[in-house]
Amino acid sequence: MNLMILKQIIFILPLTFGYCYAQNLDTILLNGVYQGKDLYVQNPFSESQIGKCIEKILVNGQETNLEEGFIVDLTQSKMGSPLQIFILHEKGCTPKLLNNNVILPQSTFQIESISLDSMGNLKWISKNETGLLVYAIEQFKWNRWVEIDKVKEQGTDKNHYHRKVKLTSGKNIVRLKQTDNDSIPRYSDTLEVITSKPPVKLESHKIKKNIKFSQETPYELFDSHGDLVKKGMGNTVDCINLKKGDYYLNYDRSTVSIKKVN
Repeated sequence: MNLMILKQIIFILPLTFGYCYAQNLDTILLNGVYQGKDLYVQNPFSESQIGKCIEKILVNGQETNLEEGFIVDLTQSKMGSPLQIFILHEKGCTPKLLNNNVILPQSTFQIESISLDSMGNLKWISKNETGLLVYAIEQFKWNRWVEIDKVKEQGTDKNHYHRKVKLTSGKNIVRLKQTDNDSIPRYSDTLEVITSKPPVKLESHKIKKNIKFSQETPYELFDSHGDLVKKGMGNTVDCINLKKGDYYLNYDRSTVSIKKVN
């Protein structure tokens, strides 16, 4: 019986020690993507001035060392693969990240081909992606660029994409947009296509219960202060709960003023 108790104590002790050890450390967590560049970390002395501040570094769950005293080894990662980096360090001191922006996703895509037909089929082939960003599909209408869809990047290899765009009557202009951590957008070439689709007609500029269109269309409805109150796709818009007054309506290729009268 005493032997069994001793075995239990021996088994529990390492777990308890590991938990206490972790409790004495602070953690810096970094999430990003590997883009072939080194991560530099300044490792100061601990608060006691006896040893260094950093106790352990984990890259995607695997322990790694600081090369030359300040370079985090990321070379086991695949280009474009996600990174999760834990830096465990003693309390009372803080490692300094010198260039953590190198693991933040960057817009690096290259468009090999892109097309848009009169049925709204948007297709493109791209390469050299980070795999973590998104393409915003934008359509120029209502005197501005409107985001109509988003598509996540697939990775670093050559990728084929296909999305259906809801075209307006007449001339349509579409492009791709991508923004990374630098907040500087990158664009594809703009695409233009003209449809034979008849213009959408508005039944009345004076609204009682519903806004009615001659056919299904994207729409935006703003109040007199410019605040968006309704947005969607359809051939009717429920306006029963709207207050009386003036509104501005975007639909198809048109921007008009309307009035809620009842």
